[in-house]
Parts: sequence; structure tokens; C-alpha cells
Amino acid sequence: MKSVDFERFLRWFIVGLFVVSGAISFWYGEWVYVFISLIALIPVIYPRGRMTMRGVSFSNGLNLFILLFVYAAIFLGELHQFYVRFWWWDILLHSFSAIVLGLLGFSIVYFLNSEDRCPNLSPLFVAIFGFSFSIMIGVLWEIFEFSVDYFLGFNMQKSGVVDTMTDLIVNGLGALVVSCWGYLSLKGNFKETFDFFRSIIIKS
Repeated sequence: MKSVDFERFLRWFIVGLFVVSGAISFWYGEWVYVFISLIALIPVIYPRGRMTMRGVSFSNGLNLFILLFVYAAIFLGELHQFYVRFWWWDILLHSFSAIVLGLLGFSIVYFLNSEDRCPNLSPLFVAIFGFSFSIMIGVLWEIFEFSVDYFLGFNMQKSGVVDTMTDLIVNGLGALVVSCWGYLSLKGNFKETFDFFRSIIIKS
């Protein structure tokens, strides 16, 4: 199966998961989950082709990641209580998201630098930007969890401060791994492997 065909299949498979979950939630009157299902489908309803922002073209792989993460965090984590049933579920999600977000932040500044849209940036600066970008998104997600718990009565933060700090530490470690990996790739080490994973997130 070609990569494009597999990507299309995976995308619509995930859409199917949201549609089924949304329909079940509608049947039981769980309107918050119905609303989340509709919002999560926006990346798919978005016009075909890669998203572009200021000349930076994001691959469809980023859309798939967003959908997978939302489904795993909200529907599996909250609705089906994976956070309670599997102690490692929250750590797994934050580790995965930290790596992808680190790749995203690194890739954006790397692309702008390679296209001469920014001054010639050092590999260290590019790596630090990727790390900081991932940390920032991680903090925003914790604010989102707190807001959902406070206003909608969810329990995404579980043990409060301990859960929040654990998430931030895991996020920081994942971002650090990607930043060091990206730095080494700019120095000529592991370049092909890093470029492969970077291309899943962003296209030049």
C-alpha cells in the first residue's frame, strides 16, 4: 500500500472513531463529548492539501497526530477511564506529544532559517527554540486540563500538582531528547533519520 493511500485510510479510520464515539455520546446525552467530536473533525474538514502558514507547509501527518492525541486523551483517557485503568497512559501521551511538538518547533525554525527568511541561526538556537516551543505547548495543555476540570467537572489532572508536574517533567524530557537529536543532526550526525521524522510533520 502506498504511503498516500495508507495516510488516507488512517485519516478516515480516525474520523470513523470520532463519528462513532460522537454518536454514542449523543445517544447517552453526553453533550461535552459530542461537542469535542465535532471540534476534533475540523482538521479533516479543512480543505484538502497541506496546511500552510507564512510559507511553512505542514504535512497531513500533523493532522493525524492531533486527531489521535485528542481521541486518546479525551475519549480513551476520560470517557473509557484509561487514565485510571493504566497508570502509564498519561505518561505515554505526554512523551509522544513532547516528541512531536519538539519536532514541530524545531522544523519551523529550521525551515525558515534554511529559506533565508531569518538571519543565519546557529544549531544551538534552533535546538533551544524547538525545546522551548514544546515546553510552551505543554504548559498550555496543562492550563487546558485545569480549565476543563474546573469549569466542566472533568478530572484530567487527577492528583493535582503531582500530575501537572509529572506531565511537565515528561514533556521536558521528550523535548530535550528531540532538541539534542536535532542539534546533532545539524552538526551532521543522524541527519537522514532526523530528516525523515521531521518530514512527517512539515514539508518544505
